[in-house]
Amino acid sequence: LAHRRALGILDSRTYSEQNPLRLGAFPTLGNPFAWTGVVETDAAFQLVRVNALNPDSPLETIGTFTKPEVSPALDAALKTNTGRIFMDFARFPWGHVAEEEQGFRVTVCDLRFYNSSARARSFVAVIELGKNLRARSESFHFTAPTLPGED
Repeated sequence: LAHRRALGILDSRTYSEQNPLRLGAFPTLGNPFAWTGVVETDAAFQLVRVNALNPDSPLETIGTFTKPEVSPALDAALKTNTGRIFMDFARFPWGHVAEEEQGFRVTVCDLRFYNSSARARSFVAVIELGKNLRARSESFHFTAPTLPGED
């Protein structure tokens, strides 16, 4: 019941003047009425706190993750073995590409596990590519590195 109510609250609002494309609600530890919502719009992912007891209470924004632009580096990273496995598992994947001296570092996070106050619970894939877009290293982490682009 609380899950359905949290989803209804999330679906009844707009986010930066955009309607939700997809949304999910995930329980918080210790309170069956406090939920973390992940809302995907055309431009970004919004993470918010939802009070399932009070549908009229304002949502508290936890973070805004702007969707990355299409990039050959991101495409190449998602085609690696690690990228494919991660994308098969992730429900709300958000990627970031950082150009480095030796190539690119692509970080993909499943936002349903993101927790700004307990980053050790995050689930992240990191794929390092050479300038030729071939994988130099691939790894999964359960502790999140600092993710650029978090607002």
